[in-house]
Amino acid sequence: MRMGSGESIGLTALGRIGQVPDIADAVAFLASEDARWITGATIDVTGGAGL
Repeated sequence: MRMGSGESIGLTALGRIGQVPDIADAVAFLASEDARWITGATIDVTGGAGL
């Protein structure tokens, strides 16, 4: 079953659909020196969906 955007928004803790900058910021962080001690981790960038 396919959900509409209104239903998807209700599934996120932040109450909005993610945008390109949301993912880009996570990628930029992981590629930076600030993430140098992060290894073998899964980083979920979901806006809290599934909480």
